[in-house]
Amino acid sequence: MHVYFGLIGKSIQHSRSPMLFKQRAYLLNQIASYVLCPLERITDFEALKNDIRFVGFNVTAPYKKAILSYVERCSWIVQRTQSANTLVRLYPYKPVFAAYNTDLYGLWYSVRLLLGNQVPERVLILGTGGAARTAYFLFHHYYKTNVWMVSRTPKGIAQSYAWANRHLHTFKLIINATPLGGVNFEDQAPALDYDALHKGQYFLDLIYYPEETLFLRYGKARGCKVLNGMPMLVAQAERSWMLWRKEITRFAKKVLHRS
Repeated sequence: MHVYFGLIGKSIQHSRSPMLFKQRAYLLNQIASYVLCPLERITDFEALKNDIRFVGFNVTAPYKKAILSYVERCSWIVQRTQSANTLVRLYPYKPVFAAYNTDLYGLWYSVRLLLGNQVPERVLILGTGGAARTAYFLFHHYYKTNVWMVSRTPKGIAQSYAWANRHLHTFKLIINATPLGGVNFEDQAPALDYDALHKGQYFLDLIYYPEETLFLRYGKARGCKVLNGMPMLVAQAERSWMLWRKEITRFAKKVLHRS
């Protein structure tokens, strides 16, 4: 039986996930494939969930929170962040899935690449979506440092961009967790006062395509050290692969037994 893994989201035509999967599963390519599954609405996932050929999924924007209504189990990190990017079918031939957040590891890995062993004392996260909530969890609960979220429509713990710009020079690390600069928004960047930046600050963009967003370009021009989202993508994919590997092996054994 040929099995499938898929990526669900919107505007995913430029995703590198199929390539990353192929690099890890080349020995099993005859029985396992990774496919793009663009969804116009999250309710369309129901058909994929009931397709027993799918063993697991990656989840990207804008469905990292909405997908939680379609799974039966969540890891404790997913429960805390309300964001999932990896699904694993728990039982063969049954529409029962568990949700995991491997973005957390990918983000931690990226921060280590960019800052080394430094712990940024003040962090600014642009956005309030699934990736932003994961970043907030990392810095608030793991690093236990001062962290703020920013939104165009601030509420709860999210601050306004006007507030962020008044304090922009004080943040060691600024993270873009918005879609601005990515596919369909290539000519846009978060509404920051980039002239207030200075050397010694760090810019991390969770977008990996295009490789250099306007956000990163503006930061680099003002002497900031920058990093795009590719290391995070690769690291979280590795963790997803670890969760899926035993499922692929199980199906591989069935195929070999029948041959």
